[in-house]
Amino acid sequence: MTGRDDERWSGPVLVVATAPLVWLFFDQERRTGGFAGLHQYGTHEDGLSWAQHLPPGEAHLYLSLLCLLPVAIAVGIWARSARPGGLLLAALRRHERFIVPACAALATILALGTSHGVLQRTPLTDDEGAYLFHARILASGALTSPSHHVPDRRFYAAVFVVNEGERYSQYPVGNAATLAPGVLLGDPWLVPGVLCGLITLLLAAIARELFGRGSGAGTALCCVSSPFLVASSATLLAHIPCLFWLSLFLYGGLRATRRGGHPAWAALAAAAFGAAVITRPLSSVMLGLPLMVLLATRLRLRARRRGPLLAFLVVGAGMLGLQLWINATCTGHPLRAAYFTYWLGDQGWRSPFGFGEFILGIEHTPRTGLRNQLHNLLRLDAWLLGWPVSLLLPLASPVLYRRGRRPGAVPLLVAAALPLGLYFFFFWPGISDVGPVLYTETMIGWLPLAGAALGRGAVRRRRFFAGMVLTGAVLSLLTFHRVQARELRDLSQAARSIPALVEAQVEDERALVFYNFCVFPEEQQSWVLGPPHPWPDLRDDILYVRDRGPQENRRFARRRHPDRTPYLLVRNCDGTLHLTALPPPR
Repeated sequence: MTGRDDERWSGPVLVVATAPLVWLFFDQERRTGGFAGLHQYGTHEDGLSWAQHLPPGEAHLYLSLLCLLPVAIAVGIWARSARPGGLLLAALRRHERFIVPACAALATILALGTSHGVLQRTPLTDDEGAYLFHARILASGALTSPSHHVPDRRFYAAVFVVNEGERYSQYPVGNAATLAPGVLLGDPWLVPGVLCGLITLLLAAIARELFGRGSGAGTALCCVSSPFLVASSATLLAHIPCLFWLSLFLYGGLRATRRGGHPAWAALAAAAFGAAVITRPLSSVMLGLPLMVLLATRLRLRARRRGPLLAFLVVGAGMLGLQLWINATCTGHPLRAAYFTYWLGDQGWRSPFGFGEFILGIEHTPRTGLRNQLHNLLRLDAWLLGWPVSLLLPLASPVLYRRGRRPGAVPLLVAAALPLGLYFFFFWPGISDVGPVLYTETMIGWLPLAGAALGRGAVRRRRFFAGMVLTGAVLSLLTFHRVQARELRDLSQAARSIPALVEAQVEDERALVFYNFCVFPEEQQSWVLGPPHPWPDLRDDILYVRDRGPQENRRFARRRHPDRTPYLLVRNCDGTLHLTALPPPR
């Protein structure tokens, strides 16, 4: 019996032998509630945020996730000699132009299904509320909304919204501008869902450009099976738009640096990179530097022309001027960003990088920095593809090529790994409900490299990894996706608990709800700490404003909103909320 025959028989035996490990993981996941269900909010016993403490159950669940790895390895061994494995790899190469758009369409459907069916179009963070507020301003045709639209700013205070003569979000304007078309269509959550499919197309095209045929289809399969990409695309956070712009930048740059590449591609790359910087400056610069090194190397070795470089510099200068104009219009100074305007007020400001005491009583030290990075690395390894050791595939890709290393592998690895080092100094580990969101943009490196391992390795190696990946994808559908979807649905219900309670009790079409609280940290159930932000023009049927006392409230309601029925929303001693109707203004 040949070695290949041995593998053909040993594969099924190993799969059956490792089946009890799958049951162990199912049992552990059922008892712990999954990675999203284990996440805790509020404060730890020592006063620090729970976000900087890995719940013990999460570590146990990650270790139990490794129980699925032997199953995937067993199938991979089987696939090395099994005929279906060879047929699959042949299909990746022969039918790539059909597989990639099919995966992109499926990725969009999954992202929209998650945002509309699981999260129910609910912001999971106050950040999303600020983005949505600014997107509504941009959809009206203005960059900011004058504060005189809200005559008494004490009543209209909103989290992460600047209200100093002009109203706008504290965040860079790029994400709000990306969401504005969705606001005009009546559904901002359409935008990140569509971007998920476009990102799949772009990453597949990048992989094919760098690594050859088969890599694009492999990358598309990894994108559509990634719970990290799909779940992040169900939110209004800025990370997915930034990933889209960075992907467009890299693809345009690769096309521009081909032999005979047209300068228009370089101009597109510069515009996309400028849009990424306007969306998330730090992440764009971190990932953009190694990617620019890759493009500069290709330009020098292949094109040797000044046209693409000149086009990139000219359009890049224009995007820089746009950023300076946005700053000057919003804050009054071209070199001062909105973030500094918000935090330089009564709240004070300091750089979020470094060590010491930060907001919410968070004490950031080298120890907490290492802990945060370890937690996020474990979460990235689990969320990237939804199965154990997801990072194994992209990390192994440079050594799987038939003809040695490809020049694109190292810059992609550097771009993917660089934030892991820099965020060691960042005081906040980021939310982890849909994955370690601080590292969303690193998928521009991880996913194409994973696709390259499937599409460009030696045949038997590719069969082995293809078997592992497909098995992991099936197991993740049975475990990871199922459990995380349930937990994310519960999280969305907690995030919208305040508006849900008010909507259930308010009988009038137009109401004015006074409230005087913010969710206390020890009572947190999500990163949404209060009622939703109003529309900039205050068109909301239910308008939430700050409670300033009976006399002030009565005077305010009579002068500013005589057509609305006033209510008072208070927190009881036991932490429950109570809504009381007030006498109508006279």
